[in-house]
Amino acid sequence: MTVTGSYGFTAPPEVVFGSLTDPDRVARWLPSGVTADRAGPDRYRVRAGGTVVVCEVATVPDDLRLEWRLADRPGVHGTVRAEDGPSGGAQVHVTVDTPDAGPDRVRALVGDAMRRLQLDVDDNFNAG
Repeated sequence: MTVTGSYGFTAPPEVVFGSLTDPDRVARWLPSGVTADRAGPDRYRVRAGGTVVVCEVATVPDDLRLEWRLADRPGVHGTVRAEDGPSGGAQVHVTVDTPDAGPDRVRALVGDAMRRLQLDVDDNFNAG
């Protein structure tokens, strides 16, 4: 199953991508109830309730794209890409592939993460 979504930001795509890929800011935009800590150069240990998974992350800076996959769950992966949006802002496109989660749950988690990312970007981009 593939879930996609697009989200608008007032900041330029490079600023959004910077917030998305900054290891010190990951906790600010993860969905509520989800935490992560570094487990290696391109790996995070992600916790949601009693579930812990290892997420492998790769960035493609020239394309403003982040790719991820769960190390222990084949088939669960996704991409997040920032591109130019209206009025100098960004449009962020998210794709999540997962064989075992309902689309409504995935959309809710992605929507929560994007709302939190928007708040973090807006707080930092528009700060004094």
